[in-house]
Amino acid sequence: MVDTQTLPRERQMELAWGTLLLATCLAAYVIYAQSFGALWTFDDARVLDALHKVVDFKSAIAFAFHDDQIGVLRRPLAMASFLLNQGDWPLHPSGFRHINVLIHILNGLLLTLVAMRIARIIPSLATHADGFAVNLAMIWMLHPLLASTSLMIIQRMTLLAGTFSLLGCLAYLHGRKHLPIRPMRAYLWMGGGLTLATLLGILAKENALLTPLLVGSLEFSVLSVYAPLSHRHLKLWRLVFFGLPCLAITIYSGFYLSHIIESYLFRPFTLRERLLSESVILFDYVRQILLPNLSSMGPFQDDISFIYGLSILTLATSLAWIALLSIAVAYRKQLPALSFAVIFFLVGHLLESSIFPLELYFEHRNYLPSLGVLGPLVALAWLSPQRWARGIPFIFAAIMASLLWSYTTLWANPMASAKAWAEAHPSSTRAMQNLATQYQIRGDVKTASHIIVDSYKLKPKDGGLALMSVASQCFMPDPIDETKIVAQVTQDAPSLYNLTNSALILHRIIDYYLIGRCSSLQPGWIIGIAKGLLRNPGFKDDDLQRYDLLIALARAYELAGNSTQAIATRLEAFQIRPQLNDASDVFNSLLKTGRVHDANVFLRQASQRIPNHEEIFDAWQRELAYKTAQHQ
Repeated sequence: MVDTQTLPRERQMELAWGTLLLATCLAAYVIYAQSFGALWTFDDARVLDALHKVVDFKSAIAFAFHDDQIGVLRRPLAMASFLLNQGDWPLHPSGFRHINVLIHILNGLLLTLVAMRIARIIPSLATHADGFAVNLAMIWMLHPLLASTSLMIIQRMTLLAGTFSLLGCLAYLHGRKHLPIRPMRAYLWMGGGLTLATLLGILAKENALLTPLLVGSLEFSVLSVYAPLSHRHLKLWRLVFFGLPCLAITIYSGFYLSHIIESYLFRPFTLRERLLSESVILFDYVRQILLPNLSSMGPFQDDISFIYGLSILTLATSLAWIALLSIAVAYRKQLPALSFAVIFFLVGHLLESSIFPLELYFEHRNYLPSLGVLGPLVALAWLSPQRWARGIPFIFAAIMASLLWSYTTLWANPMASAKAWAEAHPSSTRAMQNLATQYQIRGDVKTASHIIVDSYKLKPKDGGLALMSVASQCFMPDPIDETKIVAQVTQDAPSLYNLTNSALILHRIIDYYLIGRCSSLQPGWIIGIAKGLLRNPGFKDDDLQRYDLLIALARAYELAGNSTQAIATRLEAFQIRPQLNDASDVFNSLLKTGRVHDANVFLRQASQRIPNHEEIFDAWQRELAYKTAQHQ
């Protein structure tokens, strides 16, 4: 055991701060652990369902790259990390959250190192570097606004992107201090470390592309003010490593501008409404960072109440952000703390809160940007001439721990959390779906169906609610306006939005029908809805969704006894996504209906489109020869 009495005071303080940091890590784990058993959240099944197919290295690689809907680059690094939890799927969400929280704690330790290095560059804060860094990490690790980042399982992508962003910042700071004496080594660390961290981060989630810009905002607002550097290649280096990411984002936005604008056809808001709404939402994020309100927090933030048009409120908030940004740039030397707070926060939200047609509000978007708000305030407390002021951020950290405990307790109770989130966000589709699911799990299908139907009437253009309203009839002893709802959904199908799980819901309705749960529904209704959805512009360039919808339509045709249309629809689906199971269904259906010639043509086509299945195709060839002989 270390005898602290014999250590120098500096070493004693380091040991004390280190002990406090480790205690915070343990406290964070214990507080989060009580919510490990919370149920799955939305999109978990869609992203993780293919885990059951992983049996060897080849299938593991296929899983890491299988989903082209989660991001431009498919986020293979984050997807590969889920392989650590293969044994936990689909029964044990606790295993996934366990790893998520460990990553969050690791990020808290990395943040401590980053904050410590920055503080040592600022002369007035250098003597308090350890205390400031640990204090900031305590607040950040225990802040309830960031809890959904760890508790929403698939947001491991955000956690890992944050890990690499912090590592990139560390590499930059390490290289920066060597620039005056060992420039070659400095540029290697600054450029190589930042590039590698950014590239790896992008493979976890695309917003890691902002890593160089986050570091650039730190350099522009704080580092260059307190510790300016000069070197003959420094301007060129900054132009390359800070300028190119800006150029890349601009080029990407311009190149896909038409696609971006077109994507707003499938959102309940326009591009103008999004920009105006985000001006208000960004201030709400700041409010939640400084004064967390648990009653309005949660994973379900898809409220129509967040959609703002042009008004005095949105005009005022837009002008306020423009004014704050102008002051931050113009007075960066006089007000470096304010400059860092504004620029770092806005840069952190540059992708997810700007023109891209993403959902309006998500708490996990503040994972790193929250440091722009928290960092300067903790620094100001430590720089105060009044020593008692340093206790304020510690009190704040204790309050955050208490709120986090209450919040994770809520997560641990599925029904209580479902009711609380639905009450806080009555116009949230996901909140209402989650509440209905909890009632359905408990056997109260009548209440569950009423919740879905009532929500659908509030948001009749929401595809998820529309199709679930049809599906809910399968659980009702006395269906609610069944014919009217089906007719309305069929009519609106080409113009619905929020269609991510539409094909999945149609397949479930068909499954229920096959086991006699939806006896009142007619196959023709499903056919009409599926055909309407296929005309929806939202599926125009989405081959995977179109494939799933076509298979659902083919199944509906089969239920209706229309084998000709069923085969034609499966053939259309096969052209989009050649699958052996679908090929087998088409081949057998053609033989069963006596279309031997068509079966022969399809066999040749399938053998070309689906290689490496010669034995199966040879068996089909023998079966075809037998049928041909019988026919003759």
